[in-house]
Amino acid sequence: HEAYNAAFNILREPLLVHKRASKILMPVEGSFQIRDQVYGFGEQMAAKLLAIFCTQMGKANQYVEGIACDRETMGGGTISNRKLEKGIQAGIKDALKGTREAGIRILGGHVLGTPRGIAIDEGRGYSDITAVDTTIALQDLGGLVSATTYWKDVDGYCTANPKELAANNRPMHHRDISIEEALENAAAGSALLNVRALSRAQQHGITLQIRNIHRAGED
Repeated sequence: HEAYNAAFNILREPLLVHKRASKILMPVEGSFQIRDQVYGFGEQMAAKLLAIFCTQMGKANQYVEGIACDRETMGGGTISNRKLEKGIQAGIKDALKGTREAGIRILGGHVLGTPRGIAIDEGRGYSDITAVDTTIALQDLGGLVSATTYWKDVDGYCTANPKELAANNRPMHHRDISIEEALENAAAGSALLNVRALSRAQQHGITLQIRNIHRAGED
């Protein structure tokens, strides 16, 4: 409750400045930082609740906050996907320094300080991208990390979206699928994983794993 009030009070002031929510939530020049705060608020609360749960379970943890894109690493000139990728990874790496002994490190998917706001620059599913970028940052810091695991509400890649089918019509579940095949599915409209998360994982040789949050503990 205390953490919620503190975060909400920070968010409340800039929201009061804008009379129309559309000015905040739509890509209007000058509102990117405030829109990022709105988008990131829920993630911030979820991360802090997870930290409380870990503490109650006796698990050492640290909530890593203040993760921001390293604009200096991006350099000047026209914004490109590659520059943005380098800036975000550098920002995550900087935030993770000194947390090796913290036990479970808890991060939100939102990264502040991107030139036009992360929701615009990275698009839908930016948390997928942040997860891969975190794996890359951990590798750069010397961590023996080779995979990113996503906990979602489905078992993994299927031949169709199970949520859009009748209860008696079950799609085929692919236990293993290559990143190349996953990229083809994403290009065809699959929203299971963000296409940039897939391409970055492919570039860095990272294995992606999908687990069903409703089946936690069964594997």
